[in-house]
Amino acid sequence: MVRTQIQLTSEQHRRVRELAVARGVSMATIVREGVQHVIARRAGTDRWELFMSAVGACRARGGARAVARRHDAYLSEAYAGRRRLR
Repeated sequence: MVRTQIQLTSEQHRRVRELAVARGVSMATIVREGVQHVIARRAGTDRWELFMSAVGACRARGGARAVARRHDAYLSEAYAGRRRLR
């Protein structure tokens, strides 16, 4: 790992510290997770967004029954759409 120094507002520091204490991890862990989340979103690999894209496609094409039958196809389409956006 590379040691990096950052500055947070008082409010950010308080909230990160609270999260760390509540989860029983270091503040550095919380910051690394936040950075990883931003990187994943920028790269278009945010799994929640892909999942929601697939859910949207399912709803538009037949609702819950379509989800049960074609969930893999809808997820594939969501991934393919992400690749085109890059």
